Amino acid sequence: MSDEDDQGPPRPRRNPDLFGHQAAEQTVATAWASGRFPHAWLICGPQGIGKATLAYRMARWVLAGGDGGQGAGLFGEAAADGLYLPPESGTFRRIVSGGHPDFRALERPEGKTSIPVDDVRGILGFVHQTPAESAWKAIVIDSADELNTSGANAILKALEEPPPHTLFLLVSHAPGRLLPTIRSRCRKLTLSPLQPPEMRRLIGQHAPEISAADVDVLIQLGEGSIGRALDYAAAGGIDLYRAALVLLSNPAKPDPKQLYGLADMLSPKHAESAYLAFRNLIDWWVKRAIRAQATGIRPVAVLPEEERALDGWNALGGLETSMQLWEKLTGLLAQSDNPANLDKRQLIVAAFSEVQKVAALRR
Repeated sequence: MSDEDDQGPPRPRRNPDLFGHQAAEQTVATAWASGRFPHAWLICGPQGIGKATLAYRMARWVLAGGDGGQGAGLFGEAAADGLYLPPESGTFRRIVSGGHPDFRALERPEGKTSIPVDDVRGILGFVHQTPAESAWKAIVIDSADELNTSGANAILKALEEPPPHTLFLLVSHAPGRLLPTIRSRCRKLTLSPLQPPEMRRLIGQHAPEISAADVDVLIQLGEGSIGRALDYAAAGGIDLYRAALVLLSNPAKPDPKQLYGLADMLSPKHAESAYLAFRNLIDWWVKRAIRAQATGIRPVAVLPEEERALDGWNALGGLETSMQLWEKLTGLLAQSDNPANLDKRQLIVAAFSEVQKVAALRR
C-alpha cells in the first residue's frame, strides 16, 4: 500500500503520532542519553499496534539530532511528547518523500511474497556510506519477518559488522521466526497491545462515523491492534463475523442461500480485503472456541450469535477434532494466495463443507 493513500490512518512513514507506547519511547530516550545507543533495535509485538510508526519516529528523532527540537535526551528524560518530531520539520518531510540522504527503508513491495534480496543488497551499499548531513544513518526494515533466507543473511552480516553511527530498526510481528543470530545482535523493544481507551480514541479519530456499539465490537475483535480493528471496519468485518457465526450455528446444515451469497460476495477481485478479513475472523473465532474447550471457560460473547455458534462447534467433538478442523479451515482459505491462487468462492464453500462432514459423523 502506498504512503500516499488518502483514506484511513496515515501510513507509518508519514504518521507523526503514536499512542500507548510512552514506556518504549522513554527506553529509547534513556538509551540515547546514556551515550551507548544500540546500533540495532528489534521492535516486537502484535501486528497493527504501532511498531512501524515507532520505528519511523525513532529514525526521525535520531536523524534530527536526538531531540527533534523538543529538548529530549537530558538526563535520560524524554520530552513531554516523547520522540515527537513535527511534520513540518525538514527531517520529517524528506523522510516522507524519500529524499533524506541518510535514511533508507526496506519494505515488501506490493504483489511480492518477500522483500527482494536485491533491495537488501542496495541497502548494504548505503550502510557503508558516510552520513551526508546527520550524525547518523538510519534504516527501517518493515518487516524483518518478510526477509527471505538470502536477505536475512545479508542483514545479519551488516549487523555483525556495523559501521559507526548506523541505526537498524527491525520491525517484527513474530521474532521467534527470525534467525537467532539476528535477534542476539539487536536490543529487543517489545510493545504491548493497546488498551481499550486508546483503541476507542484512535477508532474515533480515524473512523468517526462508526457507532459506539460497533466501536465496542471492533475493540474486542482488534484485541489491542488498532490496525486490525480499522481494517475490519473498512472491510465490513462485523457483518462478516456475524455471517460466519450464523453459518457455524448450524454446522450440519448451513443455509445454502447464506453460504453461497457470502461466497459470491467475497470472491471478486475487488473484495480481497473483505476476504482477508473473513479469513482472519474465522481463524480468530475457531482459536477462541478451542481455548474455551481447553480451559472450560466460555468466553464473553462479542456478538449474540456467538453463543449458538459455540454450542454448534462444541457438538462437533472434542479438542482433537477442533484442532484438526481448524487446520483444514485455515488451510483451505489460505489457498487463495500464491502459488495455489484458487477460486475464493470454491474455497469458502469447501471450508464449510468440511464442517458439515464432521457434523455428519456425529449424528
